[in-house]
Amino acid sequence: MTRRLPALLLLLIAFQAVGQSAGRELLRSTNPNRTTPLWVPFDLAFAPTGQLSEKLFDVYALRDLREFGERSRMRAHSGPHAATARTCFGERPAEIPARVVTVAELASSSRTIFSGRIADRTMGFFEDAPAALLTVDVERQIKRSPEFRLSDGKLLLHYPDASFSVGDVDYCIQPATHAARPRVGDRVLVFAIQVPVDPSGRLVYTQASKHLVFETAAGELLVPDHLRQEVTSRGIKTLDQFLQHLVSCEEEKGKHRPAVK
Repeated sequence: MTRRLPALLLLLIAFQAVGQSAGRELLRSTNPNRTTPLWVPFDLAFAPTGQLSEKLFDVYALRDLREFGERSRMRAHSGPHAATARTCFGERPAEIPARVVTVAELASSSRTIFSGRIADRTMGFFEDAPAALLTVDVERQIKRSPEFRLSDGKLLLHYPDASFSVGDVDYCIQPATHAARPRVGDRVLVFAIQVPVDPSGRLVYTQASKHLVFETAAGELLVPDHLRQEVTSRGIKTLDQFLQHLVSCEEEKGKHRPAVK
């Protein structure tokens, strides 16, 4: 079901959203070649006319998103079963050449590992594709790195799960294999292999299907496919149990680390 947002309502939403949380702000990239924002929240992405803002997206992104919108409109009017034919953006393929077959290998490849609870979930556009941005209250760091700055105890986490409509255009994205649809109140364990992607050192980009573990508010543990066999064989059913296993892997690795002379 789509919804048309009047111009006045769009302006009101945008005005109220600014400053409420980091996820509802425009966020810049560390890439010097990128002139438009890395993250554009939904509330700020559209002009009063309901069209995507030409100030916040480059010409190529606008072209691709408009083509996607045109296909969305065609599907919406293609017949009584159009809703079942809906298609979404897909999660970007792996960009990080790291071996992640086991928990120990994933931990070894990570710059930092932290767990926390999702405090906010905002929809918008990340690198010009629909996405969710999760604000995470960090509760624990297993591995530390100075590139990640937690001055307020919070990190921002990109996740490819979002769905919203403007007029007769649907925008959505789905993760490749991960079953999680994270919500406020869920817990998350993040294996951050790359440095932060924004100048403030708080925005984390991961391959969602490989580097994130969630525990829902209902207590369901959701792990990447490649870790499921290891988790099942060890009887791990909660995030706390997963953390215990992770810490034991790190301690075991420390025992075999060569002594510094």
